[in-house]
Amino acid sequence: MNTQEDIFKNLEFHHIGIATKSISDEIMLYKMLGYKEETDFFNDYEQGIRGIFLNSDSGVRIELLENLPNSNILDEHIKKNNKNYHLAFLSETLIIKSRNLKMLKEPKYSSYFKKKVCFYIMKNMAIIELIEK
Repeated sequence: MNTQEDIFKNLEFHHIGIATKSISDEIMLYKMLGYKEETDFFNDYEQGIRGIFLNSDSGVRIELLENLPNSNILDEHIKKNNKNYHLAFLSETLIIKSRNLKMLKEPKYSSYFKKKVCFYIMKNMAIIELIEK
């Protein structure tokens, strides 16, 4: 098993996940900031979300997310106005043993990435998504 330092050193930034009540109500605000659609809309039924990736000349990719019908996965973040709710990284491993991270759910297949993803919460309550490389 890799040491904690090795794992964190090899993470590759991928995107910032942004929770919305309605992507269509908010996408124009991000386009005003210079963001352009990088992907088509996608539905991830395993995770209960609909999303789209946007990118800008700055190179900072964002993922706008909304609940699928009958899903409430984003409700708590929206209720708390926690819009920028996760940072996502590509990682060689999804299982990290660290006193600074707590796994929120076991790794789960993402229909968008066609790979597994895993969410952790840090001691400071920031949420990290690891995407299988």
